[in-house]
Amino acid sequence: MFFIAGDAVILKGKHPLVDWINSHDAEHPVGFSAVRTDCRVYLLPECIGPDEAKNRIETNFDVLFENELVGGTPMNQCCLRTGR
Repeated sequence: MFFIAGDAVILKGKHPLVDWINSHDAEHPVGFSAVRTDCRVYLLPECIGPDEAKNRIETNFDVLFENELVGGTPMNQCCLRTGR
């Protein structure tokens, strides 16, 4: 049995992301449902609280955005645990 101590956050795209994607690749348009399904889960340290979780997401936005675009690697995902 596996147990992970901590909390998680799931990032789901909104309409501006779909607009941005489609403005950069008009030949392969993406629908809204495509950015809302099969989303990545990022682990957070246990008990950091919602305010600290939001702060870490905002602080690491550039890393998370790039991670979402390129498919992500475990090294990039550790930024939320360490606070960068």
